[in-house]
Amino acid sequence: MITLIIPNDHELLAREEKTKFSSDISTGVAVLPADNGLGFTVNNFVVTGKEGKETTELLKIVTPATAQITVATSTLFEHKEDDPITEFAYDQVSVEWSATKTGTFAALTSSPYNVEVDNPIGTIVEDDNPNAHTRWYRYRFYNSARTLYSAYTDLPIKGNETEFYTSCWRVRRESGFTENQFIPREMVESYREEAHNEVDGVLKNYYIIPLVPVPAIIRHAETLLASGTLLAKEYGMEADVELGKSGQRKIDRANKILEQIMNNELVLVDSDGNPLPKVTTNQMSYSNVYSASGSKDKGEMFNLGDENFTMKDPDEPQS
Repeated sequence: MITLIIPNDHELLAREEKTKFSSDISTGVAVLPADNGLGFTVNNFVVTGKEGKETTELLKIVTPATAQITVATSTLFEHKEDDPITEFAYDQVSVEWSATKTGTFAALTSSPYNVEVDNPIGTIVEDDNPNAHTRWYRYRFYNSARTLYSAYTDLPIKGNETEFYTSCWRVRRESGFTENQFIPREMVESYREEAHNEVDGVLKNYYIIPLVPVPAIIRHAETLLASGTLLAKEYGMEADVELGKSGQRKIDRANKILEQIMNNELVLVDSDGNPLPKVTTNQMSYSNVYSASGSKDKGEMFNLGDENFTMKDPDEPQS
């Protein structure tokens, strides 16, 4: 099974139009009091409250006006004065798959999926097809009121390349940037990918990749590494001493976890406490180059893990 996470901060979803509740409302309200509803578009959608909160709702716009926005369905939750109201152009996401990157794509059986504005991670889509890891995926957003699709958001990605150990939202939260709109999604994704490659580069020598399930300590390590790198590189010492130090501390903590795994001081286990399967072979590198000059250790003969076996002078054998 493959789990796809569609981020809700994609630029195609969020429109420029934003306002705030001008007063508190209770449940069952279809006319939202707003500072200014002008500029919102009929048959688009409003997100009520901060995205990622359990009480956040996605409602279709019926009539925008100067001091209010009428929506198609009544609210299920209470909302407070000054809570944000944000326009979305789309309310669903269509996920498609293909056997090859350039082949014919078809929508998943349950597609389109409702955009989960109450989930801080994003919209979660699962494909339980036995070949999901070898499939290619792409997605686009859909406006169910206007039967309108967005452009495809990204290049197709292979199923086994979607298995990051952390989410962009977790990286944002660890960095303290959950509500900072000046940190673009692409930046967070790039640091997450960098961290994932580093973590997998260590794990593949010890455990069977991909990890199933993903231990919480690995999710934490990848989150620390991505958020720490984000803070250290984008907000380093020159900009803010404390942010730079905080980023380096997160990187150090992540590296310590990876070091403990390499030294077998930390064993990865599943939810039942059983050790995850390890690799049963090791790669070795070697050289047949011998030099008659220099020290008695004539260079690396082969390498197994962290042990170096060196060539010796054949005229002066050593036990």
